[in-house]
Amino acid sequence: NQWWLWGRVSAGYFPLFYYGVGPHTEQADSNLMKHRYLTLEGKALRRVHGAFSTGPHYRLESFFDVSWQFPSQIPAGLPGGTGGKSSGIGWSAQYDNRNSTTTPTRGRYLMVDYLHQAGWLGSDFDYDQFALDARTYLPVRHARDVIALQLYGEWNGAEVPVQSMARLSDFSSAFLARGVYLGRFRDRHEMIAQADYRGHLKGRFGYVVFGSAGSVYGTGGTALFDKLKYTYGAGLRFNVNPDDPLNLRADFTLTSFGESGLSIGATEAF
Repeated sequence: NQWWLWGRVSAGYFPLFYYGVGPHTEQADSNLMKHRYLTLEGKALRRVHGAFSTGPHYRLESFFDVSWQFPSQIPAGLPGGTGGKSSGIGWSAQYDNRNSTTTPTRGRYLMVDYLHQAGWLGSDFDYDQFALDARTYLPVRHARDVIALQLYGEWNGAEVPVQSMARLSDFSSAFLARGVYLGRFRDRHEMIAQADYRGHLKGRFGYVVFGSAGSVYGTGGTALFDKLKYTYGAGLRFNVNPDDPLNLRADFTLTSFGESGLSIGATEAF
């Protein structure tokens, strides 16, 4: 248990609606962006003491064959507007004493990431990225229920390409502000706080009540509290493996900006 190795390889063709940059975009601003992508990423963290480990981090993101539904609406010089490649190296540190990485019921997790994207690494964009992810899990009701809390922040330099900007939600609509369309809001920076109450119903079944607050910001002088976004909702859980809990989940989300969404998947949202 001295090394923690993590890697990701993904490639594909992914049409995605782009609504513009910043916290004030509207659904009417949608512009379909089609592109192909390749992502390679890896970390090699060594345990230093107890639950704390640290080590190098590398990420390569390449976006190509980019086309827009309405090309005239894309600002000239938008980083990544015609594609490009980000290549960055940096350092990662984490503290993780959770009792499970898939369905935690107690413990804490803290991750701090820094990446420097630079031309000498083959990157078309020069910028720094810093990310913070803090989570805690508090057992309640004789440890049958859990209160889960998370604070996530991401900060990018001015040359961050549009495809790599901080975005609410994730590919599975499960990570940040679950149920929100991926990229519905994007900008250089973001901060979001989330809370779940994960309760036990009967046998293998459970429920969750959740909420989040946060936003993207940074472009045009916008600040975090200019237009906060709120999400809230509830869902059901089914534990497929009581001996080593792994929950299947279905969550329905409502938002403060008039949208809603359903997210389905395995493991908890965070």
